Amino acid sequence: MGPFSVKIADDATLKKAEAEVTTVLVHLKQLFRVKNQHRSPLLRLPTEITIHILSFVMEDMGSYPVWRPIFTTCYRIRRIMSDTTALWWKVDVSLGREAEVALMRSQGNPRAMVARFNPWDKRDTIKRESVLIRWRDQWVLQDCRLRTLVFYGSTSSLPHFSWIFKTSLPCLDRLEFHVVPGIRDNVVSDPVALQLPTPTNMQLRVLDLHNAIMPWSSTFSLA
Repeated sequence: MGPFSVKIADDATLKKAEAEVTTVLVHLKQLFRVKNQHRSPLLRLPTEITIHILSFVMEDMGSYPVWRPIFTTCYRIRRIMSDTTALWWKVDVSLGREAEVALMRSQGNPRAMVARFNPWDKRDTIKRESVLIRWRDQWVLQDCRLRTLVFYGSTSSLPHFSWIFKTSLPCLDRLEFHVVPGIRDNVVSDPVALQLPTPTNMQLRVLDLHNAIMPWSSTFSLA
C-alpha cells in the first residue's frame, strides 16, 4: 500500500468522523429545543396566543426595529414570526435593511408605509428610494391592504413613490403628504398636484397635505 492510498483512507476516515459529529450536533440541537419547550411557559403557549402577544409588541414599530431581538429569541419564535405576515404590518424606509426585511415578511403587502426622505442627504435619500424601487419592481399589489401612507420629501423623490397612487387603495384611511424644498431649492414654488383613486373608493379619516393639492381636496369631507 503506497502513500497515496493511505491518504485516501485518512480522508475517508476524516469525512466519516465529521459526518458523525454533525449528526450528534443535530440531535443535540433537537433535544435542547424540546427541553426548552418543556421548560419555558412562553414556548408552551398555543401558536395563536403567541402571535397575539407578538402583535402587541410589534405595534410599537418606531425608529428602532423592535422585532430584531425578539426574532432571535429561539427557533420557535423565529419560525412563527417568519410565517405570520400580519406581524410585519409597517414598512419605514428610514430603517433601510430592516425595512426591506419587513417588506419581504409582509409579502409586499404591508398596512402602513412611511417614506420620509432627507433632501439634504443625497446618499441617504438614494438608499431609502431603493426600498420603494424594489417594492415596485418585485411585488404586485393584488390585494392592497395599505391603511396608512406617509410621504415627506422633495419633488425629486416623487417618481419613486407616486406609482403607489396608481394602485387601488380601498383600505386607505390616513394620508400624509408633505412636499419640502430640495437641496437646491429655497421654497416649493407650486403645489404638487396628486392624482389618487376617486374619493368614493376610499375611506379617508385623515388627510394631511403640505405643498400638495388634489382636484377634490377642497370639497372632500373627511369621515
